[in-house]
Amino acid sequence: MVTPVTRTYKARRGDYWPGELFRFISSLGAAFWTTPVVRCQLRSSNTNGPVAHEFTLTTATTTEGSNGVLAVNGLALTAAQTAGLNPGIYVGDLEVTSSQMPRATLVSFTLNVTADVTR
Repeated sequence: MVTPVTRTYKARRGDYWPGELFRFISSLGAAFWTTPVVRCQLRSSNTNGPVAHEFTLTTATTTEGSNGVLAVNGLALTAAQTAGLNPGIYVGDLEVTSSQMPRATLVSFTLNVTADVTR
């Protein structure tokens, strides 16, 4: 069982939110990450609610020493994307499936979107 990393973020509606770059390391080497499928969704505070945003993520698998590293980029929102979110708390998770790993949630997060004053 994988214990996901937990994050809490804040964003202002209508502003760029830089998010975070993640690097996952496997002691089994780069082959562990062969053909990774990475998905991430953002939903209102109700985890069964409609998808507020589906992230488009890019991945890169590298070998650093004897470890395989999966770099995941794209957990960010443009100003236009945050402008489309209502103020409130959203939940999200980042799931990875690879040739050596069944689907696992590696990151679990909340995003608190605050209202913009100047529109």
